[in-house]
Amino acid sequence: SPASARPALVEGRWTGPDVGCGWLVLSPAGILEGDGEILPELPRWLDWHAEKYPGGVAIGYFTYELARFFERLPLAKDESLPDFSFAFYPEIKQVLSSPLPGSDDSVCRNFETSFSKQSYARAIETLREYIAAGDVYQANLTQQFVVRLDGLEPEEIYARLSRQGAPFRAFVKTPHVTIVSNSPERFFRVSRGRILASPIKGTVPC
Repeated sequence: SPASARPALVEGRWTGPDVGCGWLVLSPAGILEGDGEILPELPRWLDWHAEKYPGGVAIGYFTYELARFFERLPLAKDESLPDFSFAFYPEIKQVLSSPLPGSDDSVCRNFETSFSKQSYARAIETLREYIAAGDVYQANLTQQFVVRLDGLEPEEIYARLSRQGAPFRAFVKTPHVTIVSNSPERFFRVSRGRILASPIKGTVPC
């Protein structure tokens, strides 16, 4: 599809119980993206488009590196991506969620991680020291995996993952990056002025 189409598909429990439907959008009426310097424009941009297209929706992303504009953190900007990127779509099309076709012939090659075994162990020990010192009470140590997917398109990756039926599935294709999400977790939801937080990490039953 052309870059101007900027397709996005969300499936699962984004708006409530999973009713076996997804929401497909194409061809946004407007796009706002950039670094934290222009982030204050986002609320006005959203309000303007929502008033002009009352049946529309905004879909986009914030990068982790955007946090450097809110706190003093040693985060280097990813030069390949805007810090945030949102598109406003005038119309939403409801579609049936169903397993998408896709072959299993492609092979993953050159699997790499941002941690070595030794550096991961050192990071764990550092976190233990922070916890013992009272600097933090909880930490989420993550790592990045990079893999070459010979002959495998983003659409096919999403097709494979969507068969697993995770509660929060999404496919967003931009000129910069394609986001494929198959998550069990909704971090938070804002509805009628209320925020519902539903993280999985670090929670226990009440």
